[in-house]
Amino acid sequence: MSAPGPSSPDPEATAWAAETGRLIYEKDLAAARATDLLLSRLGSERDARLRGWITVRSGEHWIARFVGETAEGLVALYDVAVTPAGGDVTRHDPPPALSEREASMFRARQAAAEALPYYCSEDYNTVVVDGENGHWLVYLLAATRTPNLAVAGGHFRIEVAPTGEEVVAAYPLSDGCLEMSLEPPPGALMPTGLVLTHTLSGAPVETHTYLSLLHDLPIHVLTEGGVWEVDGATTEPVDCSTASGDACSRWVAARDRGAFGGDPDDGAAGVAEPRTGDEG
Repeated sequence: MSAPGPSSPDPEATAWAAETGRLIYEKDLAAARATDLLLSRLGSERDARLRGWITVRSGEHWIARFVGETAEGLVALYDVAVTPAGGDVTRHDPPPALSEREASMFRARQAAAEALPYYCSEDYNTVVVDGENGHWLVYLLAATRTPNLAVAGGHFRIEVAPTGEEVVAAYPLSDGCLEMSLEPPPGALMPTGLVLTHTLSGAPVETHTYLSLLHDLPIHVLTEGGVWEVDGATTEPVDCSTASGDACSRWVAARDRGAFGGDPDDGAAGVAEPRTGDEG
C-alpha cells in the first residue's frame, strides 16, 4: 500500500509504517556494519571512485553494494555481505555495471540527498525502499556521532520517480529538529522509554519504529487522536481511560493547550522527554 497521509490512523496505514520502519532499521544497520567492515579492510587506503552505497537482499542476509562511477557508468566496486557472524568483503576487479534497477535505486538516493529541505544534523544516513508503482522511497535520517543522544526529529521521506532522476515529493516525518539526551542526571536511573509529541499525522510514522529499534526503547507517541506505544516493530494504541502513566497525562496537557491544532512553531513538537525507570 501507499505511505499513509496526514491524520490517517487506520490499521493498514499503521501496520505499513511499522513494517517499513523495521525495514529501514535493518537496512541502516546493515549499511553501518558494512561501512565499518570496508573501512577496516581498506585501512589507510581510500578509493577515490566511491560515491555511496545501496543495500540489497541476498537470501537471509543484506549486502551493501558500494558504488563507483566510471566512464562506463555506475559500477559495483565492493560488496559487503553482512551476516550474524560478521561479514565478508568482496572487491570487484574489474567492477561490474549495476543492474538497471540498482542504478535507478542509487540515482534515487543521490537525487533525494540533493532535495533535503533543511538540515538538522551534519550527518545524514540514507535508506532506499520500494514504493508504489515502481517509485522509490528514500529516507534521509538525521544522525549523530554523540553517544546517548537520540535524534528524534529532522528525518524525511523523499519519493522519487522510477528512473531515480526526478523527486516527486518530500515529506517531513517530524515538525522540526529534535535531539534528546539519553544520559540520566546524576543519581537518576537510565531511561526506560521516550515520549514524543507528533502533530503531522494521527498515528506513528516509520521513523518512530526505526528509533525504537535503534535505541532499544519503547516510545509513547502523542497524536491528536490519542496515545500510541511503539515498542520495536509493534505499534499499539493506548487506552488512556484505563491506562495510567506519564504519557497519558502529557497527552491531556498537550491537548488542553491546543498542541495538535495550533501553530506548528509553538514548540509543541518539542515536547519529548525520557521516562525514568521509576515511572509507570
